[in-house]
Amino acid sequence: LWPANFRFWSTWAPATERTTLLSIPNSGPSMGTIISLIMGGLFCTFSLNDSILFPFRYGWTYFFYLLGGLGIVWSFVWLFFASDTPAKNKHISANEKEYIRVCKAVEKLQDTNTKIPWVPMLKSQGFWCILITMFFSDFGLYAIWTVVPEYMNEVLFFSIEQNGLLSALPHIASFLVVISTGGLADHLIKANYLKRVNARKLFHGVGTLAPAICLLLISFLDCQHRYLAVCLLIVGVAFNGLIMSGGCMVNVVDFSGVHSGVMFGLCNTIASISGFCAPFLTSVITKQKTAAQWRIAFMLYAASFLISAIVFSLLALGETEPWARNDVYDEQIKGDPGAGEELMEINSNKNPVA
Repeated sequence: LWPANFRFWSTWAPATERTTLLSIPNSGPSMGTIISLIMGGLFCTFSLNDSILFPFRYGWTYFFYLLGGLGIVWSFVWLFFASDTPAKNKHISANEKEYIRVCKAVEKLQDTNTKIPWVPMLKSQGFWCILITMFFSDFGLYAIWTVVPEYMNEVLFFSIEQNGLLSALPHIASFLVVISTGGLADHLIKANYLKRVNARKLFHGVGTLAPAICLLLISFLDCQHRYLAVCLLIVGVAFNGLIMSGGCMVNVVDFSGVHSGVMFGLCNTIASISGFCAPFLTSVITKQKTAAQWRIAFMLYAASFLISAIVFSLLALGETEPWARNDVYDEQIKGDPGAGEELMEINSNKNPVA
C-alpha cells in the first residue's frame, strides 16, 4: 500500500501542494492506530460461552474480523474511484485535470512507462539518505507502537482498559499534527521562507529529536510519575508526526518522481527490518522487567531517532534527481508512442499558469 501511495501522488500532486496532499493519507496510520488501540482493548475484555466455536468465542477474534472487513470495503472504494493518472480518471472535472497537467509539466517528470534506472537510483545520494533515515526512524517508531503498551502495563501499572486508551492518546496527537502541518510546510516553501530541502530538514529534525528527548526523560520516570510519562509520550509521538507531514516521508517524492513507489518500497522493506528488531531487542534487554532495564531500552530508541535526524540533515535532497527527469531520458521518451497520452507532463503547455 505504501509504495502505491507514493507512486500515486507523484503524478497527482502539484509540487506546490505536495506536502498538503501527502499529509492527508499519511495521517491515516495514526487514525487507524487510535481506533485499533481503543477498540482492541475493549474487545479483549470479553469472551463468550465455551460451547461456541473457537473462532467466535473470544472478543479479540471479532476485532480481527472488523479490521479485515474494513480493509475489504476500502479496497472496493479504491478500485472504483482511483486511477493511475488524472488524465484517466472519470470522477474529476476537466478543469482539475488541466490544472494538474499544467502544474506537473514544470517538474519535467518522466513518463510512467519509463524503465526504472536501477543503477543510477541505487547509487544516488537520495536513495541512501532515505534508506538510512527510515531504518533508524522506524526502529524508534516501531518500538513506540509495539513496546510502549507493554511498558505502560509492566512499569507504569496501567490496566488493559486504561492501556488501550492511554496508548491511543499519543497517536491522536500525532494525527492532529500530521493533518494540520502539511499545509504549513507548503506555505513556508511557497512564501520563500525556506527552500524545499530545508523545510524537509526542519520538519524531520523536529520530528525525530522531539521523541528522542521525550523518550530519554521517560526512561527516568517510575510508576509514581506515570501520568507525566504519558504526557511526554504524547508530546514525543505528536512531534514525530512531522516526519509524515513534511519530513523524509514526503521527501521521497521530491527527488524520485515517478520512481517514488519503487524507491519507497525498497527503503521501507529494508527499514522494516529494524522495526522487527525493536520488540526482540527489548525482550533481551528487559528480561527481568526492571526499571533500569527499561531505561536502557528507551535510551536505545532515543539514540535511533537521533541518528535518523543527523543523517537526513546531512544528505537530504529537495529537487528531482537527473535520473528521474525527462530531460535526461528525452530520446527514449519521445520514442514511446504512448508517452504523450500516458504522462501529461511531457507534452504539456510550456507556459504554465501562475
